[in-house]
Amino acid sequence: MFDHGDVDVSALAEAAPGPELAATLAAIDLNAVNGYARVVVMRAWQRQVSWASCRMYEAMSYVARSPMGGEDAPPELLDTCSEFASVEIGAALTLAPGSADRELCLALDLATRLPGTRAALEAGRIDVNKAREIASEPASCPMSLPARPRNGSCPKHQS
Repeated sequence: MFDHGDVDVSALAEAAPGPELAATLAAIDLNAVNGYARVVVMRAWQRQVSWASCRMYEAMSYVARSPMGGEDAPPELLDTCSEFASVEIGAALTLAPGSADRELCLALDLATRLPGTRAALEAGRIDVNKAREIASEPASCPMSLPARPRNGSCPKHQS
């Protein structure tokens, strides 16, 4: 049996993504483990990235449905997206307008019409690229974005 340093590769291979896995992965010295363990670590990082991406898209969908307000505003949610949701998200994440629109579309799809895809992303069973591929299938989404004057808006989320 080969030495994997302090890494329990079988436990790491099965570990669910989340805060505990993040702490475990952050403590691993890749210089101290062999190639097999490095592959297991890489796969665990991918699960963690998918989980973190899912949480970020969830936050994005909440930002899109948040009314305007300051630091002391109550935690309200609108039934529809704010007119400037994509602009606000783009500014916060330093995204170009078209990229912000695409990311918001994915966030809204995961929050509304694709709960299974969202669950798979959160569990680390798929990555963001796979989620985006699934979301690209034509469908209507129950949440709608107000029509916006510039091109590049998400047509399936427009009213």
